[in-house]
Amino acid sequence: MRIGLSKEMDPVSVQNPFNWEIGRATGSSAGGEYNWGLQIPSTEIGIDPHPDNIVYDATMSSADVTFSVRQNSAGNGTIDPSHIVFKFNGVDAYGKAMDPAADEFSGFSAIA
Repeated sequence: MRIGLSKEMDPVSVQNPFNWEIGRATGSSAGGEYNWGLQIPSTEIGIDPHPDNIVYDATMSSADVTFSVRQNSAGNGTIDPSHIVFKFNGVDAYGKAMDPAADEFSGFSAIA
């Protein structure tokens, strides 16, 4: 997932996987309700809460966030990709923390 950033960021902060959270959207987050609020099926697969790797590109003002999605052993796993939320808890180049009202992105909202 390539995430555009609106200002210069601290590269160490951006590339620290523990400054990122990946999860299901809640009704109060930018992504709306995960699975449109319907019961999550038993076949639903999970996503690791932190990315595998992050590459920060200061020239392009972006971060490439790599994460893993694993199929279940039955091969019938499901996931609602438009309601997955990527949240960044790091700092910019000046040490300023992210604004909690604008620190996450989901495919549903298409905004950060």
